[in-house]
Amino acid sequence: MALTLISACQPLPRPFQPDSKRLNAADFTRLGTRGGIIVRLPVLADRATAERLAGLVAAALRDVDVPAIAGPLEETNRYVLIGRADITDSVGTDVALAGVWRLVDPQGREITTFQLAHQLDAAGWRSGDTATLALLAESVAQETAKQIAGVPPPAPRPVLAPQRIAVWPIGGLSGEQASGLAAAVQGALRTRGLIVVSVDDPAAFVVTAWVERTDTGPATERISVEWALLRGDGQEVGVVSQTNLIPAGELDRTWPDAALAIAGAAADGLVEMLSRMPNPES
Repeated sequence: MALTLISACQPLPRPFQPDSKRLNAADFTRLGTRGGIIVRLPVLADRATAERLAGLVAAALRDVDVPAIAGPLEETNRYVLIGRADITDSVGTDVALAGVWRLVDPQGREITTFQLAHQLDAAGWRSGDTATLALLAESVAQETAKQIAGVPPPAPRPVLAPQRIAVWPIGGLSGEQASGLAAAVQGALRTRGLIVVSVDDPAAFVVTAWVERTDTGPATERISVEWALLRGDGQEVGVVSQTNLIPAGELDRTWPDAALAIAGAAADGLVEMLSRMPNPES
């Protein structure tokens, strides 16, 4: 059987992200309390400060008419805002912060990334003072709203007849990472209109994957993922290949976010593959 190779993600500046970054800003006002943005805990040295900042960012987003809450990442119908802030310098009684913030859609695709430089009171930052953190939160919310407004509406997805699909275990990862990636793929497939079923459904398509990590130098590694799409009888439909060169250890440090990105890009390739089949009902 001919092997269909779809590269869902070529090497890009950020791991496993598609080139097209599209977002319909109206999604945020239309979804109300059932949608909008989840502000995940930002990466900070102090967890209590991170929790406080996440809540303040969510509140600041609501102030600019973007539905948002600070909460868990598992909500599949939400966009997710992920950020970090690091001290880069001390200036008198202030600290200079460099922040990076990413907006990810419900399918795990990165919509936009922006950087913010901020100068805050050092004592207020280190103590997690609410008034100090609110200044940063307001900047993050304003820039997020600006980014949303500036992104064009999404291109239409392939329209598929309802398909049943099962996700088999994923190889090449630790047990926790493998189960996390499988769950992320299941969520991404559901959001694209597929019916995810148990692995013992003989009439369903099957997806399985193997992840390979290769050292390419003292500071980098290559991550390759091969997703195989099979019919229920074991015949191979095709393969979605992903590969990227990333800083060594970055995958482990950012695994929940990386899993979402990998799963979203893979699901796009799998849906495209299914849409090209002559008889999608077969």
